[in-house]
Amino acid sequence: TFDASGNQILQIDYVWDSYAENFIPKTKSEIFYDLNGNETGWISYVWDSNTNSWKNNAKCEQFYDDSGNNTFRLTYDWDSQARDWIYRGKYNYSYDDKGNMILQEEYYWHIYRDLWIYGGKKEYAYDDNGNLILRIGYGWDSGTETHIPATKLEKVYDIHGNKLLEVDYYWDSNNNDWIPNRKEEFSFDTSGNVILWANQNWDTAYNEWGKGWKAYYYYSDITSGYKEPITNEDIICYPNPSSGTVWIKIYQPIESKIMIYMINGKLVYSKKLYQNITELDLSSLQQGIYVFKIYNNDNIYVRKVILK
Repeated sequence: TFDASGNQILQIDYVWDSYAENFIPKTKSEIFYDLNGNETGWISYVWDSNTNSWKNNAKCEQFYDDSGNNTFRLTYDWDSQARDWIYRGKYNYSYDDKGNMILQEEYYWHIYRDLWIYGGKKEYAYDDNGNLILRIGYGWDSGTETHIPATKLEKVYDIHGNKLLEVDYYWDSNNNDWIPNRKEEFSFDTSGNVILWANQNWDTAYNEWGKGWKAYYYYSDITSGYKEPITNEDIICYPNPSSGTVWIKIYQPIESKIMIYMINGKLVYSKKLYQNITELDLSSLQQGIYVFKIYNNDNIYVRKVILK
């Protein structure tokens, strides 16, 4: 179910009961928004077949700054014995002046000590076009009260914003150094179509890149009235320009959300994305250039789309 602004406010999932030959409820989610279209929280439920009713499961509360950036998030679990919500985690987020997330801090609730335990942090860096080029994750050593490096991700782009290289690492605490884990490389033709996608894993025995795979892409000159751009990016927005309908393709739609802004920074649309491909009806928006900010896992993608 969606509200008048296109925000999803209810989702109910069902499973097939082969004995009753009928669908039975499984989970339910209610989503809430503020007047600016920012998602302020959600509550999830599970179906209790014994009482034929919904039972509380988990909930989340989110808070935003004046620019629409999510700065704080609290998560809870339902305690069926105490019949109350108990803390699970809290997250602080910081942004640069372009709205890119640069810091995420995580805390976990210790139910026996009734206090927050620091869980670690992630730091982000971007190029001038807003593409993520570096992410470093840290754990927390409670004994020394210091951050311990854990994971690192590096990305390289060409002048057109196409991702050429992605390498992830893990921290070797014995040698105090980063060890490569996996890399992906991409090549493009003059039209911006990906023509090569290569993947390799690090061979720790030989300290070099080892086995992997390659995929080559070929394109014909045949066109049709339906055009979808070919790209390696994790997020695809098409068509662009658009007459009102925009499709969003996400290869891993985990914890994904889109927020659309006018050039002056005003938030005009917000929606949580649950599917790999989502249709957005933006026909109510005026013609012009809009900034699409898409939150996907730990990444933030920024795209400019023209509505004509």
